[in-house]
Amino acid sequence: MANFTIEKNIPIPPRGWGSYVNLLEMEIGDSIFVDSKTSHQAIRSLFKRNNMNITVRKLSSGGFRIWRTE
Repeated sequence: MANFTIEKNIPIPPRGWGSYVNLLEMEIGDSIFVDSKTSHQAIRSLFKRNNMNITVRKLSSGGFRIWRTE
């Protein structure tokens, strides 16, 4: 039988995009660099679901740069 530890007063994290949710605070003209296609696609979905526009460019050095445009 498994032995579990019961913990109290642990807050429930908000639903959604975890570490990406703070990106919604970006202002028009701000940009970020991500090094994986998976991150780039997740961020694109996050912005699209929140009716915000971005522009993404693949960099020759690898990775992607994402700008908030509207």
